[in-house]
Amino acid sequence: MRRAREIDNDRIRELKRQINDQQYLQHAIDRLAQRLTRKLIEQSGEQQDGNRRPEQEQQW
Repeated sequence: MRRAREIDNDRIRELKRQINDQQYLQHAIDRLAQRLTRKLIEQSGEQQDGNRRPEQEQQW
């Protein structure tokens, strides 16, 4: 049987602070956009090279 994790009030408080911090959110969005862009470029290059395998499409 799985046990529920204990509630970490400090962690919850920190996450709430981050959610309300516009600078933090902008940085997080920028990081996500960079990762997605990099992944799209990699896949585009693989497709052009003809090395793309069907299972790679489902990885992200």
